[in-house]
Amino acid sequence: MMLHVVYGYTQDSLDSKKIAISISETTLKVDNKDLKDITVHVKNSDTQPFKGYLYLHSAKGAKVATKDSVPVNLQAGQEIYVPSKIYVNQGTQEGNIYVGIALRTPNQITIDTITLKLILAPSRLLTASIDNEDMVLPRVGSYLNIPIRINNRGNVTEGGIIVIAFPSVLKDKTNRSIYFRLEPFKDTVIVFQRKVSRNMSKLGYMNVTINGIYDDGNIFATNLITFQDLSSKRSFDQNLNENSMHNNVISLGVQNAFDAGETYNIRARGFYDIKDGTVGYNFNLMKYKEGVKTLTINGTNLDLTYKRVGMRVGNITQGGEISFAGTGAEVFAYADSAHHNKVVAGYMDKSVNIYSSDGQTSYGRSAWAGYKYEKQTLTSFTSFTHDVDEAANINNDLVVSNLSWKSSEHFSADAKAAVANSTSTIGNNLSYKSMSGAFNYYAYFFKKLNLTGNNSYATAYYPGTRRGTLYLNEAAFLRLDKSTISTSVVYSNASPKYLNQANLINSENTNTTLDLTYGLTMGAFGFSLTPEYYTERGNWFYNNVIQEGTMTAERMSALITFNPVKMQQNLFLKTDVGLYKTGFSNEKKMQFRSMLSYSYRSFRLTGNLQQGNFYLGEAFQEHFATYNSFRLNIAPSMTAFLFNRALRVDGGIAYNKDYYSKSFLMNFNLLFNLGPMAFYSNVQYNIYGNSHYYRNIQFGVNYYLPESQPGKNINKGKIELFLFYDLNMNGNYDKGDSLASGIVVHIGKAIMMSGGDGKLTYNKLPPGNYSVFMPTQNGWYGHDLFIPLKEKESKSFYIALSQTGTVHGNINYQFDSTYSISMTKDKAWQSIVATNKDGQRFETKTDENGDYNLYLPVGTYTINVENLPNQVELLLKNNNVQPLQVESGKIINGVDFILKVKQRKVEIKKFGKQK
Repeated sequence: MMLHVVYGYTQDSLDSKKIAISISETTLKVDNKDLKDITVHVKNSDTQPFKGYLYLHSAKGAKVATKDSVPVNLQAGQEIYVPSKIYVNQGTQEGNIYVGIALRTPNQITIDTITLKLILAPSRLLTASIDNEDMVLPRVGSYLNIPIRINNRGNVTEGGIIVIAFPSVLKDKTNRSIYFRLEPFKDTVIVFQRKVSRNMSKLGYMNVTINGIYDDGNIFATNLITFQDLSSKRSFDQNLNENSMHNNVISLGVQNAFDAGETYNIRARGFYDIKDGTVGYNFNLMKYKEGVKTLTINGTNLDLTYKRVGMRVGNITQGGEISFAGTGAEVFAYADSAHHNKVVAGYMDKSVNIYSSDGQTSYGRSAWAGYKYEKQTLTSFTSFTHDVDEAANINNDLVVSNLSWKSSEHFSADAKAAVANSTSTIGNNLSYKSMSGAFNYYAYFFKKLNLTGNNSYATAYYPGTRRGTLYLNEAAFLRLDKSTISTSVVYSNASPKYLNQANLINSENTNTTLDLTYGLTMGAFGFSLTPEYYTERGNWFYNNVIQEGTMTAERMSALITFNPVKMQQNLFLKTDVGLYKTGFSNEKKMQFRSMLSYSYRSFRLTGNLQQGNFYLGEAFQEHFATYNSFRLNIAPSMTAFLFNRALRVDGGIAYNKDYYSKSFLMNFNLLFNLGPMAFYSNVQYNIYGNSHYYRNIQFGVNYYLPESQPGKNINKGKIELFLFYDLNMNGNYDKGDSLASGIVVHIGKAIMMSGGDGKLTYNKLPPGNYSVFMPTQNGWYGHDLFIPLKEKESKSFYIALSQTGTVHGNINYQFDSTYSISMTKDKAWQSIVATNKDGQRFETKTDENGDYNLYLPVGTYTINVENLPNQVELLLKNNNVQPLQVESGKIINGVDFILKVKQRKVEIKKFGKQK
């Protein structure tokens, strides 16, 4: 871009060096659609008055939004400030835009000039969309056509890849990709085409995932399409496309082979459908070659569901406020057919093994019960737990209530409240009441700003996982085109207390972290810089003495990432450098830590290096136990696939040195898939300390069993539909009407087609709510249905198809090239919506010429253009009289709209005395 400056000469009586113009900044950063305020300072330091004009001119890409010439009349020694506004066009590409500012005499002699440079930073905004998420699977031998619309609303030319992934059960090269390059503010349509195979047809329906990926590897869009064959009869299937065998497997193996600790393992797991329910199991048996503990059975359970009830027996876990594992049973029952409201109860003995030849060890018992309730966006769960902790000699009783709320994709929150009573079972039977609470939230604003909070508190004797802890974590994340800014505050105070403290140390710790991160993405490279302040206070038990201590640190963290998709590389490098000081050593010491992760095709390298202490516990160990703070870990490895990926080979080494010792580990893995069987082996050799070593050789075989098909041999609900053309428009199937065959019907996610008899049947349905929708076809329309279905319930419906009318129209833009706001004027893909008097909506899209067609049932409608930008005012053309009365078989033409682009608000202000 060139700035044209006119050079002239000054009158003899006028000293141009004493008349000057200036601006506060000669370089400004701008964005598309920015309206920048520019103030020009004009000063007359001469002994004579000056009369002339101030001119502003912008190169292509921006406009002077105020007057481009302003009269200036200054007495000797006088100065004025002239305000102006520069508007950056929406469609301007990244780069520099120059604005020339000149002060001239009435006869156009230039007195002074300034060049203002506007730096328009690159902004990326690619989108990928599909017209329809549910599509019909064509017959075998024909082609799938998947149109994907790519929009580039950024100001830079973007390149990327659209990757389409078909179900892996097709057993072929399932991922297809196509590279594209798109100029700023342009769009295009990419059509994927693939021949329909017999394997696709056998699936009945399949999910196809479409991902849009920038050149640097970041994902900009994800879409899912379901393809279904058209049939008048279908059975419900929960799994839409995958048919993995790996849920059902039997494994025989050996660990520590050729060693004194040699053991033999039998493992199995499975999941099968039965009539009105399911059965699942896990089994783990370990036989020792030598030693007292010769046989153990653990990790074993049986799961059963029947209709609305179910249970698990054997090894179970409880993951509530008090987490424990053991042997017992848990049962549940749903209170409604939609499986929203659930009652659960359980009991366990805290013994890990179901059976052990050297006897059982139990750490106590526990019983619990709870109720889960769901309604729309709210979910609550309230539970009671009685826990007998024989290790600590304490009985605990807890009541916990959880509530979560997700109002939209932009906001969600959950809260927890709990009360507890803890009683000692020894001594004087001390008892303490305690409480706990938590609140977490997530908020997303303006497609750029994220706010998150994770906050909790528990009193000192609370028996749950947050005993005596106050934790506050607030964070904000702002996305600015290629850069991001985030900040967080984390505060944690842990001061737990225990009823029976004879063998327990009350460890206390308080820490605070404040950080501010700036991140920048440049193609495949990413970079971020984070200054951080950290403070910690706590104690440490050493030589039977509780040591108190504090730590403060100021450090800088730098992160570099490199993810070029085409080069199959991935780099992650994070380095922290800072200074820290402890209460037991007043001198400031340096801290350094670096973490690396790198991969290139089949090669991987991970490592970390640390010198200095980052946490108080590390400083305690160095100061009191005289451990060195140096740490080093490095681990290269490789993976290879052979024999058409049937054989996988992994190998690697790892060197580790920390406070206590150093070690060197070598590892080699092999997995060979042969039909329903897979042979595996693993060899580990570890040298640690000065002369110690450990060796573990494992090998075995997995046999994969076929899965049952969900829904097979299970009698559930059924929906039957009978479709007919209601030619006499009375709503009943009678004389004069005809069967409606070949009509596409959507029932939930399923797409079906009525047969030659006008009927279709959807079998083996679980209880729930089903929506029935028929798109307008060949000028005929059927009303939507909403069908609630109970267990084993069958429902039949007659659906009368009514002939539709047609509404045709067009959209056109109205704008003024001088005064209208600059914007893209897309005619294609605009949303035209018809709404009838009952509030029912019908939508279509305009084509590239702005034309549209709506096929509507008989009725009264209001037609509108939706989702228009704020800069556009919607006007009706003269022949567009609304509401419209749509009649059967009739065409209404001329329902046209004008999209008037609003004008900019131009405000002129005058400063100084004018003559």
